[in-house]
Amino acid sequence: MTLYAESSAVLRWLFEEAGGDEVHRLLRDATKVVCSRLTMVETRRVIRRAVAQKLLDEVSSTAVLEVFAQAGAGWAILELSREVAERGGIVSRGARPNAGRAAPRQRPAPATGAA
Repeated sequence: MTLYAESSAVLRWLFEEAGGDEVHRLLRDATKVVCSRLTMVETRRVIRRAVAQKLLDEVSSTAVLEVFAQAGAGWAILELSREVAERGGIVSRGARPNAGRAAPRQRPAPATGAA
């Protein structure tokens, strides 16, 4: 079964709230988990906010972020368009993509076998 991981469900699991065990079971048993890049951003933001509000200590937040990173490493991530990212305030309008970061390595085009 393919499962979409929505932010509030993921947070319910990570914060061990009511229903979190069921969310974890579904995520674990799914043959494929899909989520939006926004889910990744929102989940990390909520964890950091919990630390700032002293609802979660630094050690616990590190553990929660690690669990999330391990789970998310196997998920298919649906990327946001630049327009959606700008509307959501994830990327500033006019900001250069990857500013200050190395450009991604270019992969050679696959051979088609046609000559």
